[in-house]
Amino acid sequence: MLLTEFDEKAYIDGVKKQSYADGVAEGEVRGRIEGEARGEARGKIEGEERTTEKLLNLIAKLKEDGRSEELIKVTDKKELERLYKEYNIQ
Repeated sequence: MLLTEFDEKAYIDGVKKQSYADGVAEGEVRGRIEGEARGEARGKIEGEERTTEKLLNLIAKLKEDGRSEELIKVTDKKELERLYKEYNIQ
């Protein structure tokens, strides 16, 4: 074979290898992005559930202690945090 001859098989093999490598890299990126999005969504849901659980726990404790009139205070963030601390709700 002359140096100037085109080796079609070698060229096709090279293109296949590069295409495969590109596909793997793209798949990894897509997988990472999808995984992060799922993780963020799951974390948000768990955080919202935890917040709801804390608030319901606080409401129950205020009612048990006959402090139902203080329920209005949970709309104020500082008061809510103070009540969480007072009742040791984390």
